[in-house]
Amino acid sequence: MDFYFTDRKFNLLGIASTSTEAPISIYNDQDILSISAASRTFEGTLIFSAKERDQVKSMANYGNYILYKDENGQSIFMTIMEIEHDPKEGEHFIRAEDAGMDLINGLVDAYSATKAMTFAEYFKLFAGDTGFEIGINEINNLSRTLKWESESQTILARLLSLATQFDNAEISFSFEITGTQVVKRFVDVRKKRGADNRVTLYMDKDINNIVTKANIYDLCTAIVATGGTPEGKNEPINLKGYNYKDPNGRFVLNKTTGVMQDMESVKIWSRLLSNNNPNPNAGHIQRVKTYETTDQKTLCDNVIRELEKASQPAIN
Repeated sequence: MDFYFTDRKFNLLGIASTSTEAPISIYNDQDILSISAASRTFEGTLIFSAKERDQVKSMANYGNYILYKDENGQSIFMTIMEIEHDPKEGEHFIRAEDAGMDLINGLVDAYSATKAMTFAEYFKLFAGDTGFEIGINEINNLSRTLKWESESQTILARLLSLATQFDNAEISFSFEITGTQVVKRFVDVRKKRGADNRVTLYMDKDINNIVTKANIYDLCTAIVATGGTPEGKNEPINLKGYNYKDPNGRFVLNKTTGVMQDMESVKIWSRLLSNNNPNPNAGHIQRVKTYETTDQKTLCDNVIRELEKASQPAIN
């Protein structure tokens, strides 16, 4: 089986194969499907010689994509979320998710429907701008009047919650791929199926070696912040209406929404990034953060420090 690695513009960077005769081979590969979590995780270790070291480190880096066909001939598209690079042993471990950052890191607010709506209508409301669309829909004849009180929930968690309230339906992901280009991304909705299985993996560590681990699970390019509640007030403070201007132009505050955006990191991590749009200024990965301060300036300073850190991969 061959695995194609591309950058975030879908430019091909390299190929790894399960064949031991390939220049870059991959072993211990596991394609794990969790029905309850609506996730598909790929894990594997690339084997390389000194000659391929730089190429492997570049092509199998966090944030890059993996494209392949599974044993059923289905096209699979994954985002590399975590790596572990071991130059001494010539091994490069990767972990990738099929929902990617658009659904894992995207956030939605509390919502209360005023009428009965179908799954597709809720999907458009919560995930309409993620790049995903409804594929197979086995519950298109059902409608529900639903309510969510959580003010900070990932899009994936909201879709999982939504599916359970439609007679315990389940969601999965599929993709239409042409060459190394992902043409369409689908969320498939099916009636309840399958079983709940758990897989535990163990990895040894060499104490005489330096191993680099990195992940982008908590990465974000925009933050909605709230602080504490001032004495005599009923609501916590936020950055709505606050005046802030970065002299360097990197951090931009939307006074209307109170969202602080990192306009540099979004050019790297935006879901709108492509060869036709190499420098996007939208499509942020947004998170909600809470602080204790009741001073807007302090809150603003905390958010900027958080963004400086969170806009970069976590490297250990």
